[in-house]
Amino acid sequence: MAHTPSSSPDNHTTTPATKTSSTSIASLIGTATLIAVFLGLAVWILAQFALGVDGPTAVRYGASAAGAVLLIAAIIGVVRSLQAGGK
Repeated sequence: MAHTPSSSPDNHTTTPATKTSSTSIASLIGTATLIAVFLGLAVWILAQFALGVDGPTAVRYGASAAGAVLLIAAIIGVVRSLQAGGK
């Protein structure tokens, strides 16, 4: 009798190390996104209301701060991905 592969979601070829690594990277990106949103809002509010910078410039400052956080998180995610792929 021939063995037929199961179609259950548990029938996969990923190793536990890869699964943990991808979960860790997803968690990193999710956390960084939240931090970026709150940091961007905080920088915008401080620039516009506390420092008296005009609206469009204050929004630019907030977006730049948020973008920097996301860029750093993306670089860390890529490095961790490459390290996990080499194992």
